[in-house]
Amino acid sequence: MLTTKQKVFCQQYITPESGTFGNAVKSYLKAYGGRDKTSTEYAAAQSSSSRLLKDADIIGYINNLLATAGLNAQYADRELLGLIQQNENMAIKLYAIKEYNRISRRDTHNPLDERMKRALERFADFLPDD
Repeated sequence: MLTTKQKVFCQQYITPESGTFGNAVKSYLKAYGGRDKTSTEYAAAQSSSSRLLKDADIIGYINNLLATAGLNAQYADRELLGLIQQNENMAIKLYAIKEYNRISRRDTHNPLDERMKRALERFADFLPDD
């Protein structure tokens, strides 16, 4: 069971409008309180936010929030389809989809995933080097 502050941390971490999106330290400071980079709270937030992102309950809650917001395999599949059907911003979107698949460790034996892998290979020249 997560505390209220842990839930606030998760919400801050995944909400683009929060100003802390994807930044664990800023999300931690917003949830738990703290000041700027010169404060001792900031150093503690670096350590504590890292620890939170390794906690299975925190990760599960973040994943549930993302799924509720519509960020899931079906969304990535729709984005890839849209990307394949257009010719603008391919490198950025394909790279993002590649990263989503890598992070989520999607089943590579799924026929749709195999099609996505082939599509990524076709457009590999547009992707930044790993």
